[in-house]
This record gives sequence, C-alpha cells and structure tokens, in this order.
Amino acid sequence: MDSNDADTVPRYRQIAESIRRDIDVGRYAPGERLPSEGALARAFGVSRGTLRQALGALGREGVVQTVPGHGSFVKGAGSKDDGQAAPAADDGRGHVVGVVIPSVARTRIPDLLDGAEAELRAAGYTLLLVSSGDDRDEESRQIRRLVEAGVDGLLVYPVDGSSNVALLRTLLDSGPPLVLIDRYLVDLPADAVVADNVGGGHAAVRWLIEAGRERIGLVSTQNLGTSSIAERQAGYWWALRQHGRPVEPRLACCDLERLFTWPVPHTHEAEQNRRLLHAYLTADGRPDAVFAVNDTVAFQVLEAAEQLGLQVPDDLAVVGFDNLASPDYAGVPLTTVDQPRYEIGATAARIVLQRLAGRPARGERIVLTTSLIVRGSCGGEARRSAATRSPLAAGVVSGVGAAR
Repeated sequence: MDSNDADTVPRYRQIAESIRRDIDVGRYAPGERLPSEGALARAFGVSRGTLRQALGALGREGVVQTVPGHGSFVKGAGSKDDGQAAPAADDGRGHVVGVVIPSVARTRIPDLLDGAEAELRAAGYTLLLVSSGDDRDEESRQIRRLVEAGVDGLLVYPVDGSSNVALLRTLLDSGPPLVLIDRYLVDLPADAVVADNVGGGHAAVRWLIEAGRERIGLVSTQNLGTSSIAERQAGYWWALRQHGRPVEPRLACCDLERLFTWPVPHTHEAEQNRRLLHAYLTADGRPDAVFAVNDTVAFQVLEAAEQLGLQVPDDLAVVGFDNLASPDYAGVPLTTVDQPRYEIGATAARIVLQRLAGRPARGERIVLTTSLIVRGSCGGEARRSAATRSPLAAGVVSGVGAAR
C-alpha cells in the first residue's frame, strides 16, 4: 500500500491489515492470544474504539475470534463458530451498538427500541441512540459519528426518500455489522428486519371485500418509494386482483403529506391533507371503504368523514396500519393491521449480535408476520384475525429479490 492509498483507507482497516500480516508471517500462531486491546491500541497510537473496529473486521473475516473475558485469539484448525451471540465480557471497554432512528416522536419507535435494548442488554451491550431527524444529510453525519466513536454494531432505521446507499455500502464492506430496521433499501444488500407489509395490506383489503364493500379506496402519503409504503400498496392491489375487482385509479389518493403525530398539528401540511381528503370523499363514485397506509392517515380520513357528515362504518369503512396506542377517533375504534414492533427491534439486535460473534452477513431480509385487528370502523364483530400471509411472511429473503 502506497501513501496515497493509505490516505483513503480507514485507520482501523490499516490496523486490521497490519495484524493480518503479522499472523501471515507467523508472529502470532493459530490459537495464540493477541496482546490486550490496551496494548494494541497503544502500539498503534489509536483509541480502543478504533482498535475494536479492527478486531471486529478480522473477526468477521474469520481471522481472529474474541472469547468473552479472555481476549482475541488467532483462529486456526478446530476453531468453532456456531453463529450464536456470546455475552460481551464485562471488562470496562464499553460494548456499544449504535441505533439511528428518524425521530423519538414517532409512535412506533419506543416498541422497536424496547425490543432491541432488551436483547442487547442481555448480551452485555449498551444501546447508543441518535436521531437523524428524517434528514438524509443528518443521517449520514450521525452514522459517521457512531463509526468514529467505535461502536461495535449499527441498527439503522433509514430515512424516507433519497438514502445514503453509498455510505451504507461502504460500511457493509469495511465497517461494523449493520442491520436495517422497519424498511429496506432495494439496491443495498444489507440485513434487514421488517413487518409483512404486503400480507397486512392484503388482509385489510380482503376483509373489506368480504364485508361487502364495493368501492375500496387507497389513501397514502407521498413517500411511495419507501419499502413499507410500497409493499402495503402492493397488498392492496394484490387483494383486488385476487378477488376479481377492477383497479380504479380514481379510488387512490396518494398525495398526502407525511404527518407523524396524532392529533396532527395545525400546519399548512395538515390543511393541505384536509382539502385533499374532502375532495376525495365527495367526488363522484367516492369510496365506500378506505385502506390507509398507516393509522395517522386513517385518523385523518375519519376526521374528514366526520366533517363531511359521513357515518362510519355505514357510509365509509376505514382500515389503518400500525395499531397505535390510541386506537379510536371520536369514539370510533379503528380496525388496523398490528405490527410486531417489539420483535422487529429484538430480531434486528439478535442479528447484529450474531454478526459480532462471527456469523457472516448475507443480506437477509427477515419478514415478520402481521395480524389484522377488527374493530368498529369497518363494521362487524371486533376480533383478532390472522393476516393473510404474503409469499415472504415470517420468512427470509436472501440477497435482493430472491426467496430462499
């Protein structure tokens, strides 16, 4: 490596290559314990965080293996790696997994964090939380700060819209283990844990069809490229086609601004959504049922229906997606698709821990089953109904678009 190359290679990668060369020339034999982290950090003139990144990279490449409480050893014949996460040693070095979320204000986030934190704590790791503000540039800055701080792994809830694929791809090649949560990026072969959005959308629309609704509409926010939104829409179209229903573009209203809290604030975006929904619900051939891509959108539909004098569910049935903590609007309990938010966070944390234990990353997409909770907003007896599963429900997608 010449000096120009060295300038472009992260410091921890340079250290990892130096240790690898020492192993190749026999300075450290198979099964031999490497010097302590403190000794290696001093020898290379770096922080322990940077040194841990180097050892983590060598671990993922099968060169060394860290034994909790005993140090790092050169792997050789007879080394066993079952891919299971071992508890981190309590040696004061601060085992940390960074978590990047859009905002703590989003209702679904606490359950995700609870699941992740429980798994990490049981394994001896600490969760370090940062927020991107749902901004691409801020997400990039926060990810870089976590990597520079020497976190052992990363959980990232990606922002909507233009994503940091180039940065995340660099991390896949030479950074700490990375797992995406709640959504995935189609052009990034990263591990991801998501809900079965297709199956949940399908179940919602199927219920409305079986309840006798004739004109079933779709109401969505503008972020149609976000994987979770795109998949819920796919579930809508799938159910209609499966039941021989025509696809009517006039029944789709997909221009709403994203609003993340309920009640929604009195803003220009909220007023724009109100006008769109009023026009949608008063047009000729208006829907007699609506599948909303999330509960906040569903509540806005219910509010607009009340303002227009439409009776729910007689004039308009409404189904949402998320199962938020406040399940009703003005005394109308909302039928909705329940996501396993806690388990999404817990599963993502388990995958990071497995990667830290040496199991190689495979670009897997773990799809967790959703379920439909029927309440008063679409009529019928309130009950819990298992969601129709998509072909990927409760399963794994290996690579991009290939079912395993």
